[in-house]
Amino acid sequence: MGSSGINAEYMGSSGINAEYMGSSGINAEYMGSSGINAEYMGGIVIVDNNTNKKYLFDGSVESDDDLTKYFADYAAGNLVAFLKSEDVPEKNDEAVKVVVGKSFEDEVYPADKAVMVEFYAPWCGHCKKLTPEYNKLGEAFADRDDIVIAKMDSTANDNPSEDISGFPTLVFYPKGADKEKSKERYEGARTFDALKKFIEKKVPAPAGGDDEAEGGDEEEKEEL
Repeated sequence: MGSSGINAEYMGSSGINAEYMGSSGINAEYMGSSGINAEYMGGIVIVDNNTNKKYLFDGSVESDDDLTKYFADYAAGNLVAFLKSEDVPEKNDEAVKVVVGKSFEDEVYPADKAVMVEFYAPWCGHCKKLTPEYNKLGEAFADRDDIVIAKMDSTANDNPSEDISGFPTLVFYPKGADKEKSKERYEGARTFDALKKFIEKKVPAPAGGDDEAEGGDEEEKEEL
């Protein structure tokens, strides 16, 4: 249809119905159960709502062939997901670990670790209020190799797990192989005590841990 607009429609098993209407934008309608959206943002991107992954269109929006190939390649699984990400920190040894888009799966998905992630925005007042409480939480579990307290700047990084619409969003990923099925959004009080109790309930201390701690206290008292 030339510069006035291209009508590109894909109606395969993936359930995408996307129509591009010139420079005004894209009108996309979800037509199935797979959870796919298509958006126009100075270009076209498919967003898979099931995985939160984004697939950018790098062809010409005025080419029927490019658009048809784009949707066909998506349906065939041939597109590579786009992931906005900061660089992985060279040093990341603070009590609260920094997670970026590139490192999310390596930091959050190991089966032998339980991970709490704060998805935050630097400008968010509620996030700033949470910071000292969250830092205390990281320090409280710093000696537990099986627990990670982490944070991600969601304004600078995409993630393959959560569609973040408010800040801060806290998500707990328990131990296990399939964390996407077992993950849980934390909806409790945003205080150190409440967060600590939540994690201790989800990931009890190893057997003997409390006894060792009590023994350490007795030794300190004896020295005093």
